[in-house]
Amino acid sequence: MLKHNLRSKLFYNVLAPVYDHIILSTGYRAHLRRFVQGVELPTKELHVLDAGCGTGLVTFALLDKYENIKITAFDYSKDMLMAAEKFQEKENYSNVEFYLGDIESVNPLKNFNGEMKFLEEESFDYIFVSGALEYVDMEKGIRELAKYLKKDGVLINIAVRNNLCGKLIGKLMGFKPYTKEQLLNAFKEAKLAEIREVPIVEKRARLCKMAVSGKKLF
Repeated sequence: MLKHNLRSKLFYNVLAPVYDHIILSTGYRAHLRRFVQGVELPTKELHVLDAGCGTGLVTFALLDKYENIKITAFDYSKDMLMAAEKFQEKENYSNVEFYLGDIESVNPLKNFNGEMKFLEEESFDYIFVSGALEYVDMEKGIRELAKYLKKDGVLINIAVRNNLCGKLIGKLMGFKPYTKEQLLNAFKEAKLAEIREVPIVEKRARLCKMAVSGKKLF
């Protein structure tokens, strides 16, 4: 898995400068943005973790909709994070901090200066993951992330479907998608409850994407 992570990291480091242009041209950013903003969150102050954040698509979609929200975001690729921080500075986004980190072993996170940040367990109201668990041991990743949910906190994973569309994307991007059954079982093994598939309304996005959520009850 380490070799696979390294290969993926190098791939995305190369892709980072043009990544947002690619997803903009394909409409993926707009689809993801509409889905994320369609997930109704409580209006109270929230602490959100964006795991495997890439260039910050989920983070910025959330910040555009919710004022009382604080986001910690991390990714394995430094170049993708640099693109996210560049966009953050350009658009003057606040309430978000970006770090280097690994979904399979979150602590410690590191900033670009090498300074470490340790996340407290049970400290996040929501954790979002989009297209990142496909690059790691999915079961291990979900177990790891679940540790950082507060009681009644929710983990939402936006995954690539294990169908022809998803497999073609996986071949291009260097990952193998998981089945819906594997994903649901991983949520159960992580002791999450109220597990459900979150509907993706847009037909085009639904061809290759699915979303699953689970709540930490204790």
